[in-house]
Amino acid sequence: MEFLKNTSAYFYILRPKNLFLIALTMTILQYMVIINFTPGTPVLHQIHFPIFVLITLIIAGSGYLVNDIFDYEIDKINKPDKMYFSESFPYKVRGNITIF
Repeated sequence: MEFLKNTSAYFYILRPKNLFLIALTMTILQYMVIINFTPGTPVLHQIHFPIFVLITLIIAGSGYLVNDIFDYEIDKINKPDKMYFSESFPYKVRGNITIF
């Protein structure tokens, strides 16, 4: 059960709701605005657009990780109920997660 607890913690570190909203916003803009109001074929079309969304989500998720690592001490004081990293994640593990 400890593994499942850590797995869910790893998942919530990336803030999946925020990443979902980013992907949803990009998709709505692409298919409702850009394709409908751009003459010709858009630059990010077919396979290029999903790759662009995936790269954007990876960068955003990495930003959330870096923010959680560097603001750990501040968040312990200001937001103790919203701590994504806990004492169960040593500093080295946090760095390895970010590099991955």
